[in-house]
Amino acid sequence: MELKTCEYCGTAYDARLRQCPLCGRTAAGPAAPAEPERTSPVPEKSAQSAPAERPAPGRRLRQDAGAPKAARGYAGKRLRTASAPQPSDAQSAPGEAVYAIPKWMMTVLCVILGAAVLGGALLAFSRLGWSPLYRETTVEAPVQAAEPAQPEPEQATVQQPAEPAQPDENRYMNEEDQKHDQTPEPEQNESSVSCTSLTLSAPTVTFEEAGRFFNITFTRTPADCTESVAFSSSDETVATVSEQGKIIAVNAGSAVITAQCGEQTAQCLVTCDFAYVGTGAAEGDPAELALNKDDLTFMNAGEQYTLSVTGAPDGAKITWQSSDESIVTVSENGVLTAKGKGTATVKAAVDDSELTCIVRCNFEDRSGEGECTISNSDVTMGVKGLLYVHMKVKTAPGDAHSMYAAIAPNPAWRLVQALASMKDADGNITIDGFYDDIIPPSEHDLSFLEQDPFDPEATRKYLGIREFTGGQTKRELLESLYFKPTCNICGLTSGFQGDGSKTVLPSEASVKMDFRLVPGMDPQKIFQLVRAHLDKHGFTDVELIWDSGEPAFRSNLEAPFTKAVVSALEKLYDRPVALKVSSGGTSPMHTFCHKTNIPAGMFGASSATANIHAPNEHLACDAFIEMIRINCAVMEELSQY
Repeated sequence: MELKTCEYCGTAYDARLRQCPLCGRTAAGPAAPAEPERTSPVPEKSAQSAPAERPAPGRRLRQDAGAPKAARGYAGKRLRTASAPQPSDAQSAPGEAVYAIPKWMMTVLCVILGAAVLGGALLAFSRLGWSPLYRETTVEAPVQAAEPAQPEPEQATVQQPAEPAQPDENRYMNEEDQKHDQTPEPEQNESSVSCTSLTLSAPTVTFEEAGRFFNITFTRTPADCTESVAFSSSDETVATVSEQGKIIAVNAGSAVITAQCGEQTAQCLVTCDFAYVGTGAAEGDPAELALNKDDLTFMNAGEQYTLSVTGAPDGAKITWQSSDESIVTVSENGVLTAKGKGTATVKAAVDDSELTCIVRCNFEDRSGEGECTISNSDVTMGVKGLLYVHMKVKTAPGDAHSMYAAIAPNPAWRLVQALASMKDADGNITIDGFYDDIIPPSEHDLSFLEQDPFDPEATRKYLGIREFTGGQTKRELLESLYFKPTCNICGLTSGFQGDGSKTVLPSEASVKMDFRLVPGMDPQKIFQLVRAHLDKHGFTDVELIWDSGEPAFRSNLEAPFTKAVVSALEKLYDRPVALKVSSGGTSPMHTFCHKTNIPAGMFGASSATANIHAPNEHLACDAFIEMIRINCAVMEELSQY
C-alpha cells in the first residue's frame, strides 16, 4: 500500500485518500467534509489505560500485539504508520501556520478521557446498587482460587469488594437521603389513627346485689381509630371489669371504672349498695347476715330463683331447707324451683344463725303429672301461618339518669305507642289491608266445630287466667282460635330489669312479635303492611326486622290418609275421635305439602302439665311411650291402603 504524508499535521495515510484522515485537509486547500463513516476518528485507548478495563471473556482484542506502537493508536479501519515524517516549515502553505498535535499529548488526552468515562460509569452503577467491578471480581474468584500456590492473594482479591458491598445502597447518598432512608416511621404511622375522644355508654352504674354485672360499651372518635381500649377498676374489691368492659359487683362500696384509648380516658362511677342490711353496724364491723330476698312470688310452675347470703364469713357452711317441697324446692346452692300453688318458707342456716325467705306460688294447681291423654282426643289436619318480627327503637348510645326524662325521649314509651297503634280497644288489628286477603272458612269447615272436644273452663284453668277476652262463647272461641289471625307481643325489653330499683332513662327498647295467619294471607305482604303502618303513623324511627314466615295450610279432610289416621285412633282407644280443620298454632306443613299436595295431620299424646312454651316445658315418659303406640297403630292402618 502506498502512503503519503499530510503537509499540515505530518500524518501518514493511504495515498488513495483525497484528504488527511486526522486533520481533514488536503494538499490543495482547506478541509473538505469527511465521509460519514470516517468523520471524527476517535483514538483508541492507549496501552497505559488498558489495565483499568478488563476484556470480557470471549471478546476479540482490538489490536494486534505485533503491530507497531504508532499503528495501535488509531481506531479506524486503516492504521497510520509511526514512522511517517513530520512536515517542515518549508512544506507549509504560504501565509498559514502549521499546528501539529504531538502524539504524546493525544495519548494523555485519551487516557484522561477514558478514566473520566470509566469513573462516571462506576458511579452510576453504584447508585443503582450494582457494580460491574464487584461482579467481575466475583466471577474471576474461582479461577484465582484454583491456583494452589498463591492462596493468600486470591483470598484478598475476593474479600476486597466485600467490605464496601454491605453499605453499597447508601454509598452515594447525601446526608438527607440517608436520614429519609433510615427513618421509615412516617410511612408506618400513616396507617395508625389516634383516638381524639372517648365516651362510655353509662356515666354511673348501681348494683343492688353481689354478682350482678353490666356490659359497658364505648364510643371512639374517629370511627376508624386503630388504638385499643383498656379497662381498669380503681378498687377490684368493690367491682371488677374485664377486657371487654364487663363490670361485676363484688362488695359494698364505690369504684371508678376507667377506659383508656391512647391519650383519651373516660370514667364510670360504680356504686355497690347491697352488703349492709342493718344500719347499726359501725365502720369496720363485719356485715350482718342477710338473704338477697326475704319475700318472693312465683307466677308459673317451674320458675326458678337463686337465693344468696351476704355477710357470711369466708368458708362458712350454708344449709338450705324448704318447709314444703310440694310448693317449692331448694338446692344445696340456694336455687328455688316453684312446684305447686301455695306458700312455703325457705331457710338458710349459716353456722349458728338462721335466715328465712317466704315463697308464694300464685298459680293454678296442675296436679296429675304423668297422666297421659290423647291431645284433645283429636286429629288436626291444618295449621295457621306465621310472621315473626323484631321491632327496635334506639334514642341514645347508652342509658342515662332518669332525671333527663324531662328533656330526652324514652324509647320504651316510643315503642309502646307504636304497638298501641296496631290494635283498638276491642282487639281488632288496625293495620291497613291486614284482613283484605283472608279466605273465610266454609260452612263445611265450620261444621267441624260442633264435634270439637274443646272445654272452655278446663282451658281457662290450664292457662291460669280469670276469663277469656271479649266474653266469647264456646263457638266464638273456636272460630277465633282456628279461623282468625292474631297480632301478639311475645316479649318486651328495655332499661333495667334486675332486682331492686334503678332510676334510669333507657337508651333502647325492643319487642318480639308474632302474627298468626290464616289461608290467603302472605307473610311477606303482611310484613310490608306493618312497615307501611309504622311509617304512616309517624314511627319511621322504629326498626322492623324480619325473622321468619310461613303460610297457613289445610289438608284434604276427605283424603284416604285422613280417614286412616282417624280409624287407627278410634280402634286403639275404642272411642270417637274428633277431626279438626285447623290448629291455632303453626308447623311447616306448607313447606312440605303445598306443592306436592300431600296431606298431613297432627296427633299424639301429652300430659296435663307439659307447660307448652312455658317455663319447665317437658314431656312425661308415659306420654312418650303412648306416642309410640299411636304411631304404630297409624302405620299399621296405612299399610292396608
